Amino acid sequence: MVKYAGIGSRETTDEALNTMHQIAKELSSRGWMLRSGNADGADKAFQEGNDGIAEIFLPWDGYNNLSRTCSGVKVGTDLSTYAQAERIASMSHPAWDKCSQGARKLHTRNVFIVLGATLTEPVDCVICWTKDGTASGGTGQAIRLAEFLKIPVFNLYHSDTLTQLEKFVINH
Repeated sequence: MVKYAGIGSRETTDEALNTMHQIAKELSSRGWMLRSGNADGADKAFQEGNDGIAEIFLPWDGYNNLSRTCSGVKVGTDLSTYAQAERIASMSHPAWDKCSQGARKLHTRNVFIVLGATLTEPVDCVICWTKDGTASGGTGQAIRLAEFLKIPVFNLYHSDTLTQLEKFVINH
């Protein structure tokens, strides 16, 4: 099964949110599995467009009014691999020592989105939007990890991304 991370800024533009919703619909119709994190903005757009299988990773139970009791929801702090995921997050974050405990949990959640609950099943690609088109904000954590692992990143901020994503989807 092809897996993708559907993530991005809480400040994603309405146009990009609509595009994400449509991408999620198309990819779920092809049997692709969505991984996301239930943040407002991009994450929710992907989740609402997805009609298929999804894994939603929460930094803590009840994050954005979602509970571990919902189907497909995983709470990072409940997973036996949490300490390892947190180490990965700390190595790929430029200022880990300045992050609050809550911020660290949010960044660690992004490791799970990219690598899965066991940290051994990476996504095939990351589809996202960042406000400056770079690996910025919380989404930047997932982008840096994906780039390190040579996982394709499709940042919808850039005008040519949809063409590149379409080619990738056709080949998978």
